[in-house]
Amino acid sequence: MSAAVRPALAPDTAAMARIYNYYIENTVITFEEEPVSAATMAMRVADIQNANLPWLGGRARGRCGGLCLRQQMEVPQRLPILR
Repeated sequence: MSAAVRPALAPDTAAMARIYNYYIENTVITFEEEPVSAATMAMRVADIQNANLPWLGGRARGRCGGLCLRQQMEVPQRLPILR
């Protein structure tokens, strides 16, 4: 099996949204509470790439199988700070 990592492309965004939504719906590792659409994911990819930051897509067997990005993090104000 051959796998590759490359800059994300528009056709990857539906699969990326599906992958990311699993973590929104089933874990607590994102700050998001609602699933994101492929259109929203496409806008996020474009925003990150337009800021000259990387958003990568992993491909195996001809399909998008993962994502990786770098972005500025902003913690929502509604979350308490634990001390």
